[in-house]
Amino acid sequence: MAKTLGKNIQVSSSKQEAIHESFTAVNYKKDKVENYCNQLTLACKGDYGIIFRAYNDGVAYRFFTRKKEDIIVRAEQAEFNFDKRLYSFYSAYERPEGWGKI
Repeated sequence: MAKTLGKNIQVSSSKQEAIHESFTAVNYKKDKVENYCNQLTLACKGDYGIIFRAYNDGVAYRFFTRKKEDIIVRAEQAEFNFDKRLYSFYSAYERPEGWGKI
């Protein structure tokens, strides 16, 4: 039976933390990579949640689940509502030739 995660979301808990870690890189221009960011984890009713990370030069998010059964993601849609006074900067890009082709 298909279920939609995130519809009528109810946050059950939240956790904020600062991430300060480093790791050894393989095949990268630096031997050691520093990873610094602020993280917000929102756990939601229904055994799933979302993790947001804010870096100096970007943001990221990822969904997680605590469900025991396998999950098949058929589609993903993310919508964010920000204050009207927020300014943002982004770089426009064109999709490289061949992306999305099988």
